[in-house]
Amino acid sequence: MKEYKRVEQVVFKDIPSGIYCDKCGKTIGMEQCGQAGKRYYEVITGHNNWGNSSHESIKNLDFCSYECLTEHQNDYFSNTSGSAYYEIKLDYAKQ
Repeated sequence: MKEYKRVEQVVFKDIPSGIYCDKCGKTIGMEQCGQAGKRYYEVITGHNNWGNSSHESIKNLDFCSYECLTEHQNDYFSNTSGSAYYEIKLDYAKQ
């Protein structure tokens, strides 16, 4: 037979408090700037050069504007190999 006792647990949850552009550093949305619904770009980059260790090359980035996105994209592809990938998703900041 198992005996149980009730204990209090404190659970911490990470919730987003702001989104910042990885190119220029501007605040994209959330409650800090009051711009709920502002459009931004979520990007995932990486490459397949390292075989099973390629997962270490994956980066998740956010960009506030098309200009910041294309500037980063041009820099990224001018300095990568043929196995690089760049996934772009358009999203909206929520409050």
